[in-house]
Amino acid sequence: MEEVRKSMARLTQINRRTVEHKAEAIEALLATPQSQGMLSWMVAADGNWVLDDETSDAAAEAWLRDIAALIRGVLAETDSRNND
Repeated sequence: MEEVRKSMARLTQINRRTVEHKAEAIEALLATPQSQGMLSWMVAADGNWVLDDETSDAAAEAWLRDIAALIRGVLAETDSRNND
């Protein structure tokens, strides 16, 4: 996850709005009911991430929530540094 955080921090310096869109997209995805297996498939295929339980949508949902929170945290850190 540290690699993801660093990547988002670098990208935020280049284009903050792109990073905001990433968090918004994940949050919109999670707010919309998905078919069985879709979240776990998305994490594996699109996220290229192996979960402890590869077939669990609950585990995939938790991972996606963690990623969205990580992105929001990076944005908040950037805001904090820019306001100092």
